[in-house]
Amino acid sequence: MSDEDATAEQQRHDVAGRDVAFRVKQAYFELYWVDQSLQILDDYLIVLGTFNRSAEEKYVTGAGIQANVLKSQVEMSTVLDRRLAFDRIRVGITSRLNALLGRGAATTVEPVTIMERTRYTSPESLVVDRALATRQELHIADAMIRKSDLMTRLAHLNYRPDFNVQASYITIPKVAGSQFTDTGKNAFGIMFNVNIPIRLKRRRAAVNEARALVKSNQMTRENIRNEITAEISDFYFKMQHTGRTLDLYDQGLIAQAESSLESALFAYQNGNLDFLSLLDAERMILQVNLGYVREQSDYRKHHAELEWAAGGHLP
Repeated sequence: MSDEDATAEQQRHDVAGRDVAFRVKQAYFELYWVDQSLQILDDYLIVLGTFNRSAEEKYVTGAGIQANVLKSQVEMSTVLDRRLAFDRIRVGITSRLNALLGRGAATTVEPVTIMERTRYTSPESLVVDRALATRQELHIADAMIRKSDLMTRLAHLNYRPDFNVQASYITIPKVAGSQFTDTGKNAFGIMFNVNIPIRLKRRRAAVNEARALVKSNQMTRENIRNEITAEISDFYFKMQHTGRTLDLYDQGLIAQAESSLESALFAYQNGNLDFLSLLDAERMILQVNLGYVREQSDYRKHHAELEWAAGGHLP
């Protein structure tokens, strides 16, 4: 039984390692989202600065109104608030990442600028098969089932008589002048001992308890198996759904937003569009870019969830 306990303990150690690796990946992908969002906001602030100077020049020359200057400044203030919010999020993520990696909370973490872009295409059924073959939780359950099976067999053995056979050999030295005739003759003896179980009620209870433990462990394993299948189905769906959303961005949403902004800027420069409409067009491209990096991050996070559910590696 100690072998099964050692096996289970090793698998628990592997589960802990798998969990840490998963949490590190999640933190890294969250950092990508935050760092890319900060860069997008910084770029947007540069554009807003240009718009603000343009609005001020037009106001000074009488070609524009003061309200446009105020609108651009309010927009810049709003973006700065959003940037501060992302900064706070980044502090929390980096502290969590440093703790996972065993580093000091104040350790500097460089901005994340690169992330894997490939899509996972293997079918869900392969992921399920891999998980059912490799998940450490199932190996732990199997070890506990084997242990309880052994306990059941040992409990059954207590019903049987216990036979003991002992043999002895005694060396007897020869003593000169002894009155005993057996002196100097070595002795050999055999003893049989039989213990017959009589407290059957107690032994029967031990067997029933062992059988119940086997059944409980089997049910636990089945529950773990069902949970694994459900987790994979959930994570796979989320990853596929996020992938389809990314397809929308890649196949036209970003290009349409950029084209709309170019048209709005051209119309504004020619006096055919008001300043607020130009800001709306710029906000739209901002939201599209922020949404795109969030979906990229979410896709990798769902991929990491699926990898975790498969036991640490995907097929």
